Amino acid sequence: MQASFFLLRLLYSALILALTPLLLLYLLLRSRKDPAYRQRFAERFALKLPVASAKDGVVLHTVSVGEFNAAKPLIKQLLLQYPNLPFTITCTTPTASAAIQKLQAEQQQLGRKIEHCYLPFDYPMLMRRWLKWMQPQLLLILETELWPNLLANCKALSIPTLVVNARLSARSAKGYRRFSALTQPMLQNISQILTQDKASARRFLALGAKDVQVRVI
Repeated sequence: MQASFFLLRLLYSALILALTPLLLLYLLLRSRKDPAYRQRFAERFALKLPVASAKDGVVLHTVSVGEFNAAKPLIKQLLLQYPNLPFTITCTTPTASAAIQKLQAEQQQLGRKIEHCYLPFDYPMLMRRWLKWMQPQLLLILETELWPNLLANCKALSIPTLVVNARLSARSAKGYRRFSALTQPMLQNISQILTQDKASARRFLALGAKDVQVRVI
């Protein structure tokens, strides 16, 4: 299974590399309405790494503004519980980035520091470079934003991963099942998954996830 996973991850990585021109075109097209989409490419390609003070802490990946808004109670709880631990919030969209920067300013007034950057695209070398620099004590992922190279590199670097507020519909589970040689080892690389409901928990377990619990943040 591990050999098949390695080969499929190579094919996946080759595919996203080949699709890079289309990805850049997509961002440029989106930038016609929102110029922020053509900014900060250095972060997306791990050419600009987070500040050194962000290292050896907690990283929370929220993808878009919806996940970020859902994570606000968890973020505030973590900041109160671990005030001296570096805390970094990542995302992939400009709208989420703007919301995170607003929270940064609010917490700064309360004497709490939050770091922020885009999570790099899921190219294997970029993700490994970023994770080796950050070396987080824990990576938190909101809902079901699961990337094979991100999770494989976390496993290789002994970085614990926790997926919170996860949900998995029957349709999505069926899609994952079609590519079980890739998705099963990927799910097994996750330290723990906390789901929104029992149905999602059952589906993750059926797909091969190791530690799944029902717990809503």
